[in-house]
Amino acid sequence: MGSENLSQDTLAEQLLELALKSGAEAAEVYQSRSLSRPVFFEANRLKQLETSQSEGTALRLWCNGRPGLMVAYGSVEPQAMVERSLALSQLNQPEPVELGSNFQPSYPDLGEAVPIEVLVDWGKQAIALIRDA
Repeated sequence: MGSENLSQDTLAEQLLELALKSGAEAAEVYQSRSLSRPVFFEANRLKQLETSQSEGTALRLWCNGRPGLMVAYGSVEPQAMVERSLALSQLNQPEPVELGSNFQPSYPDLGEAVPIEVLVDWGKQAIALIRDA
């Protein structure tokens, strides 16, 4: 199954399961998502509208007491993340396992969703104010 079809919760569960099956004695997953819609003006005119969305996933595990960390953005192949985390763990010195609790923080969205049309209108208003000044 391709990772692009996995929800974030399913991906997290799969990473944890694969890590433990691959020999890790402990593992944790962190995930984040962001969305932005910048509007660009140039020479007093609308130049470009963009929508930018990103997803990040971090897997931290311990194998033989050694931590390994892998961070990926966008589409994630769970098996590759686990293999790389395990490989990196072999390069580190042993340290105590310090997992975050089973706490699942959910941070509220920052800012407000503003329709593209409103952003374009605000840009035109700003240009008009500057021209008037």
